[in-house]
This record gives sequence, structure tokens and C-alpha cells, in this order.
Amino acid sequence: MNISQVVIDDTVVLRLTGKLDGSAVETLSNQVKEAIWSRHSAILINLQGVEFVDSTGLGLLVFLFRQAKEQNTDFAICGLSAQALMVFEITRMTRIFVVHPNESAALSVSA
Repeated sequence: MNISQVVIDDTVVLRLTGKLDGSAVETLSNQVKEAIWSRHSAILINLQGVEFVDSTGLGLLVFLFRQAKEQNTDFAICGLSAQALMVFEITRMTRIFVVHPNESAALSVSA
């Protein structure tokens, strides 16, 4: 898992590539915690470059979403592949997360 970070307006955008699984837990958790404590208004997780998400990855996203909400930080996801979106719909994750088709759509909503 590789993560690049940019700040656009007051939104921290984390662009993930690779696999979102157990091996990504520590790295992604630390990045999101840092974004929360830096007091930005929103965190956007861009999964466009993610080729695989397992149950640990889904659980991690739920955990990070809850941490962000506890600190009044908006949390959204974008860039899901068709297969990942289907998994999110089947598991009803789309009821938990705000999901945008791509990064520009997500950022235009928060602007």
C-alpha cells in the first residue's frame, strides 16, 4: 500500500494505491489520525489506485470514519472501481460512507 497526501482547500486527500488489507492498517491509520489532529475540515480517501480491498480494509475504513466523526471531521471516499463499489453496496457500506465517483466530484461538493 502506498499513500500520497495533498491538502486541497481544507480537505486532506489521501490517494491510495495497491491493496487495502491488513498490511495497510498502521500506515493508513497514522495518516488519517495526523489529518484529524491537524484540524482540517475533511478527509477524502481516494481509492482509484486500489486493486484489492479485503474485510480488514473495510473494517479499517469504518474505524477511521468513526474516529473522524468523533472529531467533527467530514470523511468521504472516492474512486471505487466497479467491483469495489459492488462490495460496498452489498455490505451496505454506501449507507455509512459518503461515496463520490471521483476526486473532482468529491472536492466540488466540499468547496
